[in-house]
Amino acid sequence: MKFFKNSYSEDYFNTFADLLKFNQTKEKINLIRYLKPKGRLLEIGCGNGDLLAELQNYYDASGVDISEFVVSRLKKRLKKTKLSAMNFEFESPKGLYDIVGSVEIL
Repeated sequence: MKFFKNSYSEDYFNTFADLLKFNQTKEKINLIRYLKPKGRLLEIGCGNGDLLAELQNYYDASGVDISEFVVSRLKKRLKKTKLSAMNFEFESPKGLYDIVGSVEIL
C-alpha cells in the first residue's frame, strides 16, 4: 500500500493533472445520470476530481482517495462534495450509497 500512496503524491498530480482531465468524459457523466438520475454517490479514487465536479451538481456526492494532497486540494474546489483521504488497506468508506464508482484506477 505504501507504493500506491507514494505513487499518487503531490508530484504526480502536479505533473499529470492536465493529462488526466481528458479522460473524464461527458459520456461517463451521461451514463451515470441515465442509470440513476439522483441519490447518494461515492467515487473511490477521485483523483483530480473532474468527474465529481460535474456530478456534485446532481447527487449528494462523496469522494475518497489515497492521496492526502489531492483531497486537500479538492476540498478547496469541490464545495458541495464530502471528501476524505483513506488508506484502503485499513479503512473502507462508511455509509450507504445509491451509486459507487471507481473510474480509471489501478
